[in-house]
Amino acid sequence: MFFKIVKGKCQSYLYLAQSYRDEDGKVKHRKICSFGPLKNLDSAFIKSFAQVTKYSATVELVDLESAVVSEKINYGASQVINHFWQYFAVGSFIKQSMRNSKLKIDIESVLKLLLSSRLLKPESKLQIYNHQKYYGAAKEIPLHKIYRTLDFLAEHHEALQKHLYRQQIEKDKMVVNVVFYDVTTFYFESVVQDDLKDFGFSKDCKINNTQVMFSILVNHQGMPIKFNIHKGNSYEGHTLVKALESISREYNIKQVILVADRGINNGANLLEIKNAGFDYIVGSKVKNTEDAIKKEILDLRGYEKIGSYDNEEGLGFKVINRDRTVRLQKGGAKEIHKITGRLICTWSARRAATDKADRARMVERANSMLDNNSFTSTRGARKYLDITIKESPKLRTEKIIEDGKWDGFYGIETNNMSLSAAEVAAAYHQLWVVEESFRILKHHFETRPMFHWTSNRIIGHLTLSYIAFLFERSLEIKLKTNGVEGVTHDGIREALSGMEVTVINNNINRIQITNRNNDLSNAIMLTLSLEQPMNCKL
Repeated sequence: MFFKIVKGKCQSYLYLAQSYRDEDGKVKHRKICSFGPLKNLDSAFIKSFAQVTKYSATVELVDLESAVVSEKINYGASQVINHFWQYFAVGSFIKQSMRNSKLKIDIESVLKLLLSSRLLKPESKLQIYNHQKYYGAAKEIPLHKIYRTLDFLAEHHEALQKHLYRQQIEKDKMVVNVVFYDVTTFYFESVVQDDLKDFGFSKDCKINNTQVMFSILVNHQGMPIKFNIHKGNSYEGHTLVKALESISREYNIKQVILVADRGINNGANLLEIKNAGFDYIVGSKVKNTEDAIKKEILDLRGYEKIGSYDNEEGLGFKVINRDRTVRLQKGGAKEIHKITGRLICTWSARRAATDKADRARMVERANSMLDNNSFTSTRGARKYLDITIKESPKLRTEKIIEDGKWDGFYGIETNNMSLSAAEVAAAYHQLWVVEESFRILKHHFETRPMFHWTSNRIIGHLTLSYIAFLFERSLEIKLKTNGVEGVTHDGIREALSGMEVTVINNNINRIQITNRNNDLSNAIMLTLSLEQPMNCKL
């Protein structure tokens, strides 16, 4: 573009003009706009506009009327994945694992694609295949290679977990003096049973669906250490042995305190933990203790204030020495073992009020069942009904009174004799980190329901979610360490989702424009030293 002065009959006019070639290839000028008579124009305006015109000659203009958005590509997830891919040396592990493999698949590219979907918007493998361009795939990946990558993960999931654990120890100096253990279930939209899927006690209340059991160990920061997959009908209390064998033998963890809820508290498990050389802190069913212990628990005399552990009003504790006798049947012989430990019994006025209110609701439901003569429920309120004589069902008043005695009481059992009661209680109440881990895996990464049917694909799918969880948890901790406040997993997803480039097509060119980042996106870029794509012509 350029200025053009055109002389009229009486005066000269200033135009903004543009050169073009006509159909015969001759150069001609096209008037874009008129500024009016030259004598009416301010000289400063003319100079300023001349500079704009000079600059416009160095850039390419886009005809917005013909421009359309052709695609959007996310760069946030892929850059974060590439960062932790190198950080945890995942590529080196895959190359080592593929050295003698006959698989002709670029496992690294496929796995990065799958992880991008987990971080941004978890969806089926078919949908990932359909949307792979959005996730930044350099070239199209066939669908069958996506499924074969799950098989690779299944085959190597044990070795991969061990590799990732060692990388955390080496790179992050991860502390593993206290580990938290828990078990959950993942269900299928299926009733078909096999060597892994089966019916069992469902933590999602999906009693008509097959499931698998999934256990995980995390440290005090919620960083994952190890997971195991168990048959769907496994008893929760029996899942611990497999985990203990792994961390003791394969991970070379020799001294650690294992923290878990009441689900794994049985004599055989506690003996396994002790024999592995570990200490334990586990929830205890105080109503199931010996009569002498029960009497001491219920006597509020001797309860002391826990102090700085919790400022809740009416919270106290009592330490009771309790030796557990464990009887095992091995072959035809009976074995008797003794475990020396302590029961840290806590009582809370607030928890007592909650327990009382919960029981009142169950009694109300039990009365409703009596009124309607309907006793199909097998959980909750039915425990307060006596239906041994069908013609005259009634409330179990003695049971209601007995349960009321235990309002506000909770027990924590440990074989560690050096920690204070406050330290034991504080460690136990950190179990939320493993419970939060399950919420992230189940809901944030939408690991269930699963639509894979073979054992290999199920294990591969769960391993994929585990890696995504490790990467996102690592990002969360690095952001917090860097002083970024209010970091949540949903916030990270929103920030990564906004890190996009928009590709615009007009009749001549394709142009890439980088979207504006929010504050957390910028914090991620800064924390991981990532580079933002430039606006450019493709």
